[in-house]
Amino acid sequence: MKRYILYWMILVVCTLSGCAKSDHEPNLPSSHEFEGAPRLVICGQVQNESGEALEGIYVAVYGVRTENENDLAGYNYALTDTAGEYTIIRYRGRETPSSITVVVTDPYEVYSAQDEDFDVRYDSGGNGFVTADFVLKAQ
Repeated sequence: MKRYILYWMILVVCTLSGCAKSDHEPNLPSSHEFEGAPRLVICGQVQNESGEALEGIYVAVYGVRTENENDLAGYNYALTDTAGEYTIIRYRGRETPSSITVVVTDPYEVYSAQDEDFDVRYDSGGNGFVTADFVLKAQ
């Protein structure tokens, strides 16, 4: 039941945040769309070298997590959907990082893992946004 509620919360927030990509660039929402603590929204697409979307790829964010923070789907990591897209939404905390590290791993070990640093863009409400797209190579 908790996963079901979390799924719907993520879906609603993602829809409001403008993560739906046009040319793989999220539309920055107005600051009133995220009330309370500022968020960090990471979204993107994972595909192979042929341009095919990859489903079930593990995508995790690092550099903003505390040392003993538990993994939580949609907060610290996500799995790509059938379109190869994912969204991670977490509270930003007090830090305002200029970049974060995103790591992608294929649990089926067909594709090589990748990690890359991405710049964070901020809106007037202090919410941070990252577009992190990956093209994975077969091992």
